[in-house]
Amino acid sequence: MVSARFRVQVTVMCSRCLSMFESPLSLDLQEEFLSDPAVNIPLAPGEEPFVITKGRELDLDEAVRQYVSLEAPLKSLCRPRCAGLCPRCWRNLNHESCVCSLVEAVN
Repeated sequence: MVSARFRVQVTVMCSRCLSMFESPLSLDLQEEFLSDPAVNIPLAPGEEPFVITKGRELDLDEAVRQYVSLEAPLKSLCRPRCAGLCPRCWRNLNHESCVCSLVEAVN
């Protein structure tokens, strides 16, 4: 049985402005690693057990990858008040302004 706590940085896309940014993520990993993959333990269809290598080493790469995939936010913001993109000209309103809203207001 492996229990570990990780802090990782993941690169995610802002759901409003589509910018990529780094976001911290905390993981609590708890998994069972088998010393003999032939042991008959019930698994979900398509699920592969985590195994201890013949050199008696634990390869945590796949377990950590799966935990990151499950814990990464589906919708995240690059900043608390992200302005997003202009729906007309697609400019990133966090970095530049556009005249689309001014033109609409005049018309």
